[in-house]
Amino acid sequence: MKIKFLETILAKFSQPSAMDFYVLCVQVSAFLRAGLPLNQALAQIAPHQKNMQLQKILKTIIADMDVGMSAAESFCQAKTVSQYFCSYH
Repeated sequence: MKIKFLETILAKFSQPSAMDFYVLCVQVSAFLRAGLPLNQALAQIAPHQKNMQLQKILKTIIADMDVGMSAAESFCQAKTVSQYFCSYH
């Protein structure tokens, strides 16, 4: 019982996995197909991420986009995300 609890806690604070980013992409695509702008889609998705690190990263990306940074710049600036979304890193 204690081991399961610890695994759950560690998973929440670990680096996002490729599967976390896959799920994120599926969620974002659904919002974009519904007509929401990217920053609004991310704002809707971020609070519901199980991985706290991914939640924090998404909030940073949203804040960057809200002050005028392009989506590409915002995603590539986030080191953990850049390996999945940028051609350079």
